[in-house]
Amino acid sequence: MVTLIEDPAAGQQTTTDQQPSHSLRTRTSSAKPKKNALKNVYKKKNASTTGTVLEADEKDIKTKLISTTSASTPEDAESLIDAVREQLSQIAIQGSSSHKSNKNERHESTEEGNSCASISLLPDKTAYEVTDNDPTPTQPITQQLDEQLKDIEEKREPAKPSKPRAATRQKGDTKSQQTYVNDQTRTSYVQPILNEGMSTRSSRGIQHFDKWANRAVGFFDVRKIAEGSYGEVYELCAKDGVSKASLSSSRSSKLQAYMDGVFKIVPLCAQRGPGSKKFTTVQEIVAEVQLLKLLDPIPGFARFREIHVVQGRFPPSYQDAWNLYSQTKDDCFNPDPSKKKSYPDNQLWAILEMENAGFELEKFKFSSVFQVYDIFWGVALALARAEQYASFEHRDLHLGNVCVKQKQPPQKVVRRRKSSDDDAVVEFSACLGTSGLETTIIDYSLSRAELPLYETPEAAPTCETVAWSDLEKKDIFDAVGRDEEEKFLRDTYRMMRSEVFSSPSSNTEQWKSYRPRTNLIWLSFILTTLVNKCHSEKLVPTHRQPLGQRSANSNLQPKSSNTKAKQAKNIKGKQDVEESKLSDEMQQVLFERLETVQDLLELEDEYENLSCAGDLVAIAIGSQWLAESDFLC
Repeated sequence: MVTLIEDPAAGQQTTTDQQPSHSLRTRTSSAKPKKNALKNVYKKKNASTTGTVLEADEKDIKTKLISTTSASTPEDAESLIDAVREQLSQIAIQGSSSHKSNKNERHESTEEGNSCASISLLPDKTAYEVTDNDPTPTQPITQQLDEQLKDIEEKREPAKPSKPRAATRQKGDTKSQQTYVNDQTRTSYVQPILNEGMSTRSSRGIQHFDKWANRAVGFFDVRKIAEGSYGEVYELCAKDGVSKASLSSSRSSKLQAYMDGVFKIVPLCAQRGPGSKKFTTVQEIVAEVQLLKLLDPIPGFARFREIHVVQGRFPPSYQDAWNLYSQTKDDCFNPDPSKKKSYPDNQLWAILEMENAGFELEKFKFSSVFQVYDIFWGVALALARAEQYASFEHRDLHLGNVCVKQKQPPQKVVRRRKSSDDDAVVEFSACLGTSGLETTIIDYSLSRAELPLYETPEAAPTCETVAWSDLEKKDIFDAVGRDEEEKFLRDTYRMMRSEVFSSPSSNTEQWKSYRPRTNLIWLSFILTTLVNKCHSEKLVPTHRQPLGQRSANSNLQPKSSNTKAKQAKNIKGKQDVEESKLSDEMQQVLFERLETVQDLLELEDEYENLSCAGDLVAIAIGSQWLAESDFLC
């Protein structure tokens, strides 16, 4: 290899092949690259080696370097390098004529490991060597050079061109491909559902089922809690030892986002081919999500969080939860998600994320009439509010679509005097909320409501002002029950259908019309079921038997020294008896009210004053069964 080295003092060029013993070292392709090309600006030479002296004035070089560096900016890094190189080129290397006489000595010193000072300005460039017989006076200059060139290197780093945007975008696309399904046809098919998403992550596209589920791995255990004809419900339970106090702020917020939430997982119809004639359609999911958003602020309805669309088979955590539910529960009828004959590998699922509303009413264990009273009127009040707000009909309000949660501890029963002149006449307060239970209506897959006209950034103005579902496409009217309860439920479906198709026309568009008496039909179903539970579980207090003759020894005082304690105990016992008696009386009154309402809901008698749930609530307020504030809350 031939490398030309320019000697500014001699004004001529020499070649390394002509002077093979020259000590100036050149970077070759086989040499290892230095970690920092500007690290060693000057190294002390062996005293026995013939050196050179710097002819340039120390102060001039220092002044020029500082002025050049201070006048430059990080954006002008290349110009700064050239300026420094020009300053260094002015350093005259003295004794060039003695190179030949001293070349053997210099070569020997190099082989012995004596380092020669060098300045390497750029990688893969010729290194200029600067040596001195007396390094003492030149030490400050070389230190200054070292500092200046380090500053240049630091300024050059921000000036490096950043990665092209296309490369960054490609990296982001790779990450999104791992999270989202890259299928434009299927994405377009579910786009109406994606438009209803509340966040960018959910509305962007179809997510892989396992990737979506992995977001909660490490924080929660998955548990299946319910199942219906159109989907299954899962909840996330925090793992043992996981709490917000033991996590960072980011993970704590993630924990809070999933805390107290449930996921309703619904299989979607395929766009074409196998699976296109079963499961839930995209339009039905869109209608349900719109209703969830619409009814979210109304007390007594589910709190909506998010809608997701995923593809694939159940992740292991959800499949394990399904297996455990099928082994421990007797109401598992949906097909096994792990079997290919049940669902294909690319099955689409809609996941509705909501707050946990508690236990299903059909699984709730009653302990008092107070609970029955609060549950029934809680459902009736919610329906009345939704009727007034959005002309709402639920159309599928069986006990599995009413959830119950203990929000407050039970309250003590109180009574008030009706008249101060007559102490014997008393009346009870409305007593709604005595049990502390909160009721929530869920599952609007068959419901109907009027939607407001609004625009969203993702979609055009809403053209359809009514969210509804064609129940004629559902296999619910011809089914026959296996026991008395199920027969009653199937008869309720058929009674509701008769109410909708009261006119001779058999057009299925009638399901789009507003028929609020269907809410009364379902309230009658709920109340009749609850009243039967009161009888079967013996919740209604029985009348006490009259007391017998008092014992002759009842006035005898015991000789025990703990008389006061026993007297206090007897007083407390009497108070407990009075409270128990008052509670029994109140439960009897509430049960009689429910029986009266049951008579009012005998719709075969065509009670003209009742046309919707709001009318029933108005009668209850007028009869002081409810307070006006109960409806307004």
